[in-house]
Amino acid sequence: MPTVELCEARVELVAADALLVPVDGQVCRLGGAPAAALRAALSDDERADELEYVEDALARLRPLPHPSARALDGVARWSSLVVSAAYPHNVDGAIFSPHDCARMIRAAIPVALATAAEHGISAIAATLIGTAYRMPADLAVRAFADGVAASTAPIIVRWSLPDASHRDLARDAIRRLAR
Repeated sequence: MPTVELCEARVELVAADALLVPVDGQVCRLGGAPAAALRAALSDDERADELEYVEDALARLRPLPHPSARALDGVARWSSLVVSAAYPHNVDGAIFSPHDCARMIRAAIPVALATAAEHGISAIAATLIGTAYRMPADLAVRAFADGVAASTAPIIVRWSLPDASHRDLARDAIRRLAR
């Protein structure tokens, strides 16, 4: 089972071998907190080239079926990027409810952590998935925590939650699962 460490720091400041990059597997585009983390972690002279590499690598993965995950060569401080088809977007007439999204996150996280462990990754940095779109924070936190709890991968998950209320929700969710 993974070990979860709650981190107050923004994800680009969290020490880990890899960064978890959740995507909609149908479009495989960089966005949200992982995109911001990569931009922040890269120097001005590296940023454009490295982000282009990531975008090109993601495009080559398309379509990435849910709940698949793939490991890519990393950029910035991370030796690897673990791309997880964890989160859908409302595109092409498909509409996903918050509970649909939570179900997808729960299913994708164990696959992503197993992929990371298979690639020799001992610690992965992760962000809160889903709150930028349509999931309330408590549902997003529970979905991620449930996904971690369903994993058997021997890995450390360093969960970046700069918002104190999100860390409190995560602490409660992890405590609930430990019972």
